Amino acid sequence: MKKAAIIIASGFEEGEALTIADIIKRAHLQCDLVGFEQEVKGGHEIIVRCDHILNETLLDYDMVILPGGVWWSRSDEK
Repeated sequence: MKKAAIIIASGFEEGEALTIADIIKRAHLQCDLVGFEQEVKGGHEIIVRCDHILNETLLDYDMVILPGGVWWSRSDEK
């Protein structure tokens, strides 16, 4: 079975990451959310729990996806 990893970093664009994950899973392929931490807050302050923490296991995937995002947190706007 083909495997995809979506890299999730703080400020990620939730629509880009989660829509892609949904489409891949509907195709009956394995798709894991991989973050720098177990729980990562997106650009719209939605917290996502990742399947794995980023390490060298990315070598085991057929595809790595990097969704866009923002480098700042919405809480910084105040």
